[in-house]
Amino acid sequence: MKIGIFGGSFNPPHKMHHQIATALIQKRYVDKVIFVPTGNLYPYKNHLASDQDRLKMLQLMIQNEKNMEVDAFELKDKVVYTYQTLRYFKKKYPKDHIYFLLGTDNLNYIDQWKQGDELLKNYDFLIIKRHTDPLLPLLEKYADYQDHFILTDIKESSISSTKIREMIYNNKAYQKYLDSAVYSYIKEKNLYRKEERGMDFKEIIHILQKQRKTIATMESCTGGGVVNAITNLKGACEILRFSAVTYSNEFKIKMGVPKEVIDRYTVYSMETAKEMSKAITTFAESDFGVGVTGKLKVEDPNNPEGDDETVYICLYDKEHEKFYQETIKVTEDNKPRNKEQVIHTIIKMLLAILQ
Repeated sequence: MKIGIFGGSFNPPHKMHHQIATALIQKRYVDKVIFVPTGNLYPYKNHLASDQDRLKMLQLMIQNEKNMEVDAFELKDKVVYTYQTLRYFKKKYPKDHIYFLLGTDNLNYIDQWKQGDELLKNYDFLIIKRHTDPLLPLLEKYADYQDHFILTDIKESSISSTKIREMIYNNKAYQKYLDSAVYSYIKEKNLYRKEERGMDFKEIIHILQKQRKTIATMESCTGGGVVNAITNLKGACEILRFSAVTYSNEFKIKMGVPKEVIDRYTVYSMETAKEMSKAITTFAESDFGVGVTGKLKVEDPNNPEGDDETVYICLYDKEHEKFYQETIKVTEDNKPRNKEQVIHTIIKMLLAILQ
């Protein structure tokens, strides 16, 4: 039997989760899908509903499906790492073929996960295309592990748990995105009405303190949102070396971003974000640097080029001379909410690197 392991927060589980599982079975990629909800382990997920609520919602969503089930392994044993989960299922189903469902956003960082080599060498992955992620660079990056990747013809839609929670919080209609039983459960339990709004760097500060490492930031479109999220927390003074907030190309150049890079690629580009992350690391003599540039659906008359909805994020690791990058599309017509989306992404990236 071919079994697909579908991990995630499922906060809440929605129709796209169900549609992906259904399509994988109908198209014979797998014979069964097992949903594995993650525990409330990281601060960037401090808005999670309880383990019990998310488990119950998943059970309600698939209650009429013969080839789908829910396994609470990560909740019961407080599992942190994917390799632990896959070892568990490999032992539980020794005669079956285990596949791990992976979006292209996570594929970008799988080599940085705990026991990443073990994952890439010993397990197979069903790749679900995210509409914002370029696929070719990822395939080139993992050319040595091509036999372990199965590129499905299934793509995720624009439905997301984050959007649904926002809709609930703002009293907007969201019923059409959910199974009717899940919708009723959320209404009955009054979930997500008092969602924590902040983005929390607490765990990142703790890890950097433990490793005796520091960080610096250079922000453009987020206007200091990243450094503000850091300095709101205890311990920030120990790990934050310096922060620069600049909308000006001139001052980016003064801080060390090569003028020729901005001239060639424009200020709204991953190339500029990379140079920002490295320049601020060098200037501040820090271990890590964050560079953020792009547009949060706000026009800059001095820089008319670029997509109004695209933000480029790059993290630089000085010790290993490595860049980690992410391009995202902001989704809200609300600048503070779009800043939160960027900060949320940076937190995820840092946690993936530092684990």
